[in-house]
Amino acid sequence: MHWSPTGKQAIISGGSDALFVTDVGAKFKKLPGSGRVISIAWLPDSHHFAGVRGSKTRDWNVYAKVLGQKRAHAISTAAEELIPAIRKYQGQWDDFEKDLAVNEWKSDHEPFGPDLATAMLCLQATHPDVVAPVLKAWQEQLDEAHRADEAKWEAEFTELFIEDAAAEAKTERVLFQSADLISNAVCSPDGGAIAFTVSTANDGEHLKEISVEGGEAIEVDNGVMAVDWTPDGTQLIYAKSDALTKGTPNAWVAGSITRRRIRDQKGNRLPELENSEELADLLLGGSVTRLACLPDGRVLFATPDVHPPLLKNDVPEVSTLFVLNPSVPSIDRVVSPEVQKQLPSRPDCFVVNRDGTRIAVPGENGELAVISLADGKVTQLQAKVANFDETEKPGDKTELKFLLPAWMTPNEISYAIPAGAPDGNPDRAEIVLQEIGGARRVISTEWPDDAVAWFLPKKEK
Repeated sequence: MHWSPTGKQAIISGGSDALFVTDVGAKFKKLPGSGRVISIAWLPDSHHFAGVRGSKTRDWNVYAKVLGQKRAHAISTAAEELIPAIRKYQGQWDDFEKDLAVNEWKSDHEPFGPDLATAMLCLQATHPDVVAPVLKAWQEQLDEAHRADEAKWEAEFTELFIEDAAAEAKTERVLFQSADLISNAVCSPDGGAIAFTVSTANDGEHLKEISVEGGEAIEVDNGVMAVDWTPDGTQLIYAKSDALTKGTPNAWVAGSITRRRIRDQKGNRLPELENSEELADLLLGGSVTRLACLPDGRVLFATPDVHPPLLKNDVPEVSTLFVLNPSVPSIDRVVSPEVQKQLPSRPDCFVVNRDGTRIAVPGENGELAVISLADGKVTQLQAKVANFDETEKPGDKTELKFLLPAWMTPNEISYAIPAGAPDGNPDRAEIVLQEIGGARRVISTEWPDDAVAWFLPKKEK
């Protein structure tokens, strides 16, 4: 759930292929467009938003354009090496992937070569006669209603796009496409640019920046896991590690908080980027790495509180919240060690309100606390919920914990309450809006079950 800067409406990702927009008055409508939306970031005008979406294509020419000339040529070359195996194969095509020659082809192109589906998609366009027997065999196994749709290969890619949340028809503009995963999209304070990362299997997480008007995306740095803009919109501050230039490791790695100037005071991209500057050292890794630039110029981040030398098992499971002041420079805890122990278990999933005065900290089992940055006071909004992840949607288990809290205003926050809560629904989880220090009210009562089942699941029976 993502509230607009004005707090008048929110965008909700409705599962695999839908976006919904709502307001505090329970308006709820589906936005035009399709695709699996991975992330959302509002532009400052509160009308447009940037989204990252997973897409698919069955057209090799479309996918080759996404890949770029160099990568498309490499895949085409690798696909042609598969042709002898296809022509010699005598078995059932359902078992083709298990063929010895195919496995040898896979080994020759591991770990960064094309998968079999991508190679076959390429050959379908470049050597249709070669793959014709495969398509024919598969079509014979499908009933008539599915032959046209299913007997084709697909390739997946991601897109960064801009859309108008108030539009009645699809108005999106695609800014950037990649065969790799786009993530961490964040808009500049003036709405003129978007920073994002592209995760590649062989050379890490690339930080890029692009104008909202489109054009070329520039490379800012590599090995980046989290990013935000400085309040004046001229610099990017990000968490990075040289170890992440070779992919994402499974363990904690040494990294830094770094900044780099991207634009001038008028919002124009610099003709030549200045050198980056390391501000602080930290550990990177785990499932979530997050940082946020506060309006006063300080940087909030979460990392394990460790003091080298240390053994691998010495790294705490729960991160500690710190705030970096680049102008001094100094690093301080957000709360004392004693208070930190009382917080929910996922400080690394913190969410800051828009004026930078409060931090919401969720937990693994529905807990939610809010910290005041002014005095360190902690307000507990929701205690641990029994059987928190024992909820379901039809045919599939789901976990409520993946719905992070969202700030509507500097003093009002929305979050999920479980099925059976006294002010909620006995059969379904709901979303409440709560004023800090005040009462809360349910805002999702009228939202249709089929639209929100994946994040407001019904109680298991």
